[in-house]
Amino acid sequence: DVQWQFHELAQKHLRNSSAETNWLLENWGFVLEALEQNHQSLIGGVDWITKKWLLETFMEAEELRWNHPWLQSIDLEYHNIDPVRGLFFSVTPGKRIAAWNNSLRRPSATHVPPVNTRASGRAHAVSRAVTRSPTSLIGIQSPATAAIFLSWATRSKLTTKKWSGF
Repeated sequence: DVQWQFHELAQKHLRNSSAETNWLLENWGFVLEALEQNHQSLIGGVDWITKKWLLETFMEAEELRWNHPWLQSIDLEYHNIDPVRGLFFSVTPGKRIAAWNNSLRRPSATHVPPVNTRASGRAHAVSRAVTRSPTSLIGIQSPATAAIFLSWATRSKLTTKKWSGF
């Protein structure tokens, strides 16, 4: 309700101030509406919805519970920014979200996190840890979990085609 109130105020005071603002207001409204009516249409565009869908799909396919260690590994690997290994990249977003993602895509974002963000802080911390002791970090590429998950992801053809009309 609060987001809708903010959205209405922004529409009232900011609409037509720029093409970018109009685009932002339109997509903000789309997200708010989708959250109420069809949150699956946001898969591939809203991080927490995408991640939750990915974990639940894997849990169902493998008959796991939330406390299973595989899910912790998948949870971490989901955020890997390497397009070959990052699990986010295996999700095919709906049409509207795909267009939105493409309009925002920045090539440098796969290697450089935005300044003053948690991602930037994590990147700095990991960089320092690796410099001090390369063996101090264990990635999903070393345990068998990676092979198991990636095999499942390939078999399942992780897509959201049934929601791609949005």
